[in-house]
Amino acid sequence: MRRIAVYGKGGIGKSTISANLSAALALGGRRVVQVGCDPKHDSTRQLLGGARITTVLDYLRDTRPDRYELDAVLHEGFADVGCVEAGGPKPGVGCAGRGIISTFDLLAQFRLEERYDTAVYDVLGDVVCGGFAVPIRREYADTVLVVTSGEFMSLYAANNILRGIRNYDGDDEARGRVAGIVFNRRNVADEEERVLRFARAVRLPVIADIPRSDSFARAERAHATVVQLREDEALCALFEDLAGRLAHGMPLHVARPLGDEELEAAVLGNAAAEGAGASWSAESGSSAGAGTGACADLGADADADSGADDGADAYCAENTAGIRTHAPADAPARQDPDTADGRCTAAGIASERASEQSVEAESAADDAAQDSPAFTAHTLWEDPDLTNPNRYLSKTLVSGEPLHGCAFNGAIAAALQVRDAVVVAHAPRSCANLSLAAFTSTGRRVLFERGALMPTSLVPNLECTDMDEPQIVFGGTDALLRKVRQVKAREPQPRAVVVVSSCPAGIIGDDLDRVSELSDRDCTVLPLKTDGNMTGDFQQGHIAAHLAVARTFIDRGVQPRPRVANIFAEKPVVTNTQRNFELISGFLAQMGVSVNCRFLNSTSVDELRGFCAAELNIPAYGDYTAQLLGRLIRDEFGGRVLDRGFPIGHDETLAWLQEVAEV
Repeated sequence: MRRIAVYGKGGIGKSTISANLSAALALGGRRVVQVGCDPKHDSTRQLLGGARITTVLDYLRDTRPDRYELDAVLHEGFADVGCVEAGGPKPGVGCAGRGIISTFDLLAQFRLEERYDTAVYDVLGDVVCGGFAVPIRREYADTVLVVTSGEFMSLYAANNILRGIRNYDGDDEARGRVAGIVFNRRNVADEEERVLRFARAVRLPVIADIPRSDSFARAERAHATVVQLREDEALCALFEDLAGRLAHGMPLHVARPLGDEELEAAVLGNAAAEGAGASWSAESGSSAGAGTGACADLGADADADSGADDGADAYCAENTAGIRTHAPADAPARQDPDTADGRCTAAGIASERASEQSVEAESAADDAAQDSPAFTAHTLWEDPDLTNPNRYLSKTLVSGEPLHGCAFNGAIAAALQVRDAVVVAHAPRSCANLSLAAFTSTGRRVLFERGALMPTSLVPNLECTDMDEPQIVFGGTDALLRKVRQVKAREPQPRAVVVVSSCPAGIIGDDLDRVSELSDRDCTVLPLKTDGNMTGDFQQGHIAAHLAVARTFIDRGVQPRPRVANIFAEKPVVTNTQRNFELISGFLAQMGVSVNCRFLNSTSVDELRGFCAAELNIPAYGDYTAQLLGRLIRDEFGGRVLDRGFPIGHDETLAWLQEVAEV
């Protein structure tokens, strides 16, 4: 899929250009979706005949998570262009950048891109924070267009956009994603020369020259695009040409932003700018006056200006819009990749119900919830659509209850059960401390009351990035990457690093996926984007960790072996969990059955990889979470799941043993 992000200063014409580009791409045979990423939510109006649609953020605010549907926010416009508007808060309140993050999370959840072969993202004016930078993350955009006029503030915003791209891509030529500059004329003095000087300084081509025309105003009044009205064939041809080049693949360039003083010098064309240009020309091995570049004279504008700036000729390259554009010899382009219960069980013996009232309360809530209309058998267990993201929601999210804890804590509690992994909390120190205290409370209680050791619960492998105000203001991704590298450098090296994000990391839009790039053969780095409680409650984080760990580590190619079983859905926070396990594993051993993996409780990466070796998967409980995990094991990994949890009492124990023996 081709993903095109259109950036530029607010009011520069990005929405108009994006809508016309989407229309031209669709008429050219592409299946296009346009996503408006501006709180004004007017990006797609010209494609929708002036209609305003429900924005993603309004929909998220008013709809329960288990009732999310993509078609509620995806609408069909001109030439079958899919139209989505992110929306945002009222001016002066809230965080619009966080809204962009939530929008992209929802669209990714429902696999929007599987319906289309081209996505156009129309993004708010400037890369002002991590949220508005989301569309230029590599997983969302492979091609970036920078729209600008010749006004200084427009060029300043364009340079800031290049800075944002540079933060993600670095200076590796193979990672270039900038197609070039779209010059949207305002007919101000010295406009063309300013754009040319800027383009030369940042070593980017001008890929389109959009003239100032009343055709755009007429199309806007008609609630249509210029491409749809066909009143100005020259403009239509311009957008169709750009669409064709984007569809078939254009050379892509690395972002090379200027410093503030360099930018001012280049745009205003003073002596410093000339010096900078000469220096760069010398480095490229060409002389500004040598005329070694190729300048295509493709129209009256090019002919008329052919001698206006001889010093730029060395950088000129072909541009079908008629403006000379720059492709320096020392700025190689990358070819576009598309083309180049909690009941306390003791198997009827060690139940200790009195000491675990809180766990029993959770179990009662589970049972009550499963009896309610929201927890039908179809919704909870037999949903045939394996791609439905609502399959693995906590009961709190499904029933619309207040959140019980936060997903951040739930994910950490589950991930810490992998003994040879280190969990990195991308969070303030206080958040990690609360998680640590909650996690170790069980181990301390068992030690003090019974003298038993639970190493995983007493000394967990938990690290923290210690997010503080500077990180929250300026971004914490760099600090996170440093922390992960430090953890990987330990001796012995952990087999895995699981990174869990807190509320601040999610609000500011830190790119957690970048830690995946640090994975290698010996150590897998797994991002878990819980964003504090923004993805749900403790149970949701617990479920999310199980999903991520299973999908990352379980080897589906491992064949089942006879008399091998897995145990899943244990509750590490319950003080008699280990005693229950020892009793159950003793029963199994007397039947010649060995325990292969505990999912997730005091396990290892190798045990997880060999998970599919078990011919039977035995739940510790029969509650809501156990049913979700059982469905995961059955539907995604083909495992056989026992229908009942650990037994309580004599009769249940006999029935349980009989059922296991029959398997």
